[in-house]
Amino acid sequence: MTKALIKTLQAFLITEFSVEKTLIDGKKFLPKEVIDNELVEIEGFSNFTNLYLKSVQAYKSLFKNWQAGSKVEVAMIRSILIPLVDKVLEKPGNILILHHYCNKEDYMYHHAISTGLIGGYIAFKIQCDLADVYQVAIGGCLADCGMAKLSPRIFNKTSS
Repeated sequence: MTKALIKTLQAFLITEFSVEKTLIDGKKFLPKEVIDNELVEIEGFSNFTNLYLKSVQAYKSLFKNWQAGSKVEVAMIRSILIPLVDKVLEKPGNILILHHYCNKEDYMYHHAISTGLIGGYIAFKIQCDLADVYQVAIGGCLADCGMAKLSPRIFNKTSS
């Protein structure tokens, strides 16, 4: 935080804020200076966050392979998504933090994983059996996999 940022926060009467301990790429954030030693990380959220970010990167890798012509392997998506679904079912509040990690560059990959998790959770809440919950999650994750066949010119388009 710079002095200018602190001044801006104070102008809006913001007296405190939190900084995530994990960067968007899944690496640990190591601040240069720690002012408050009371930075206790909630383990359930950090484990989920790490697994989520690794899953997004794994999905991104698979998606790039699909763009290069590889076949979609549902078993690979299943191995990425099932542990995350299990974590969400254990602690549904994990769904509420997904939006913190999405960025413009990797939006497509975050969207796919998040859609799968939210779909799986909805299936769970309407009392589907666990096998169906997993199937819904996988289906949600794969809903946009066909976008891998779009021309990179269209896929990476930044203007409307």
